[in-house]
Amino acid sequence: MPFPQGPLAGASVMFVFIDSLVQRDAEGKPLSPASRRAVALVSLGKQDGGDAVRLYVLRIYTTTPGVDPYGVNVAAEIARTLTVEGPANGGRQRSDAWAVTLPDGGTLELDLGYTTGNRNWTPGEAFPHSASEPEFSRIYRFRQLVDLVASTPLGKPASGEFSLTGSGPGLSALLDGTEEIVAVMDVPVYVREISLP
Repeated sequence: MPFPQGPLAGASVMFVFIDSLVQRDAEGKPLSPASRRAVALVSLGKQDGGDAVRLYVLRIYTTTPGVDPYGVNVAAEIARTLTVEGPANGGRQRSDAWAVTLPDGGTLELDLGYTTGNRNWTPGEAFPHSASEPEFSRIYRFRQLVDLVASTPLGKPASGEFSLTGSGPGLSALLDGTEEIVAVMDVPVYVREISLP
């Protein structure tokens, strides 16, 4: 089911590109490896026989496939090139290019270029469930710095260009050229604590 409101209103799938710089356990010790890259596909779904709407993790393409709490991981090689240019006081030009290569020959690429705007520091909570084991969920409590690059529902045009392309099983049907990108958000800072219900 589509996201009902806000900058993502009408979107059916969200692609979340993740570049984790530091991951720590409950005691604050770095995990091994302490960093990773991933692309998570998430969506809303309604409970069978009920009215509960949940956020589901459909698939995660990741450089650490062995860490798989949701049971949806797919091993991937993920390269990222990020550049930032511009004045100290004012909008800066950000260029962010991701290239995901999958074992089955599939690919996923994101190219994003835009001028930064006014960022907002916001706290939040999320309760994602596993698409493969719907009763499994985790609690995310986070703080994030968000730059809304573009949003069709809010009437905010992009200050640059972006594209998302994919091929191979599981991606070709989603990104067949008829899709519409509803919104793009850049989150340069994201701090998250994870717990179980």
